[in-house]
Amino acid sequence: MADAGNRIVYHCNTKGEILSRIGEKSVEKGVPGYVIPSPYFDVALDDNGFLWAANTGQHSLENYNKDGSLRTSWGKASTKIDGFYGCCNPAQFTILPDNSFITSEKGIPRIKLYDQHGVLQGIVASPKMFENGWYAPDVTVDDEERVVALDFDRLQVRIFERNKDGNK
Repeated sequence: MADAGNRIVYHCNTKGEILSRIGEKSVEKGVPGYVIPSPYFDVALDDNGFLWAANTGQHSLENYNKDGSLRTSWGKASTKIDGFYGCCNPAQFTILPDNSFITSEKGIPRIKLYDQHGVLQGIVASPKMFENGWYAPDVTVDDEERVVALDFDRLQVRIFERNKDGNK
């Protein structure tokens, strides 16, 4: 469970009991600590059970070992399309079965596809496809690997699928 107010991820058991706190600043574990300037604080597990968390103030996605040590991270602040622009991005993300990522941003709203190492693979939805951009669409992927986005400005569920050439 991600707690944006306290800038921490709680690892809980099925009874809701806290087993550990992940993301606290620790030189020993190589954890820089979360910078979460807004309520956007998304987390997900990859297919190997490793936790990924959006460190939105650092414009990165961070991957943690089961003991809470930092495994890897990727992302950068940039006005260029391959980075994350503005405050609090990536605001939302999901992980595909091949361990690639779909990210969603606010400010300049866009949905992008990155490979498992954080290399931009393409644009799923450009800023022109959204109304005003204040809210980042929440994203997930269905069984057919279509991107399902909750567009809070339009109050719609939008579905994006790959073009015939293989691009989303």
